[in-house]
Amino acid sequence: KKQLLETPVCENLMVGLAMGMSLEGFRPIVCFERHDFLLVAMDAIVNHLDKLPKLSGGQFTFPVVIRAIIGNNEPLDPGAQHTQDFSDVIDYNTDILTYRCTADDIIRAAYQKAAITANPIVIVEHKSLYMLEVPSVMDKSPALGGECNQQVTPSQPCPQADTT
Repeated sequence: KKQLLETPVCENLMVGLAMGMSLEGFRPIVCFERHDFLLVAMDAIVNHLDKLPKLSGGQFTFPVVIRAIIGNNEPLDPGAQHTQDFSDVIDYNTDILTYRCTADDIIRAAYQKAAITANPIVIVEHKSLYMLEVPSVMDKSPALGGECNQQVTPSQPCPQADTT
């Protein structure tokens, strides 16, 4: 049974709860509507989500997906605070894969990859993508039926889907 669990706005709690749920067999997605709030969750991300699998000798794994959204400057400019990108901070301080998705089919491929891995993943989406009207591109994308099968390492974008 699929469920949505609302939590208080407490970023460390959200990541910690997701880790606990993943130990019980769930594959939780933690959504940070503003990339800025990743900084508040960095203790849980850097010191727990990233390190506990190593400290446990691989006994514990956390298939947690962190969905982080970078704000858009249009149609209204929210200012510098809600348009920041802290992906490099995660890359520098963890071994967690960070997918920087710049097109809708790449986002879909990143989630397909997240569905089959036992490791945590951060998927960075740009809010400007939500304003695109691209149903024809999505319909033709092989990422819809396939999987993101290329190896991606930190600091690399999610592989481009082949649309030929």
